[in-house]
Amino acid sequence: MLGGVANIEAALTMATYVGALEKEGKSDEAKKLASALLPELVKMKDEINNIKEGVEKIKADPASLVKDNPMLAPKVVGGATQALGKLPGIVTDLPKAVSAVKPLAGGAAGAAVEAGMDKANGAAGGAMDKVDAAKDAVPGK
Repeated sequence: MLGGVANIEAALTMATYVGALEKEGKSDEAKKLASALLPELVKMKDEINNIKEGVEKIKADPASLVKDNPMLAPKVVGGATQALGKLPGIVTDLPKAVSAVKPLAGGAAGAAVEAGMDKANGAAGGAMDKVDAAKDAVPGK
């Protein structure tokens, strides 16, 4: 789960960098990076789903995740709590990043992303409902 969060955070940081390049007048560089970044940002909806699934697994049977090594229980719970803490910001920031990068990417990339964004926004909205439910299920939270 934390790996998925880190991937999304890295993509969001890159989107900020693309915006900074554009503001500095380095439009060609910004457009080139935006074209490569935009499809990756759209794929982040899958990362959100992976995080959601990880939370569901912990919620369903936390003991099974640490049955071979019970000493890992605090790390598992801590990791889930950390991921859950970051998910609301990610769910909010991801569509903003796509909207900011999309005009720079332009052309075919922008058109292809439009359809994917509807799905990403739906997944992000559903993820927030799961986050709220999962927070209550994580021990110690």
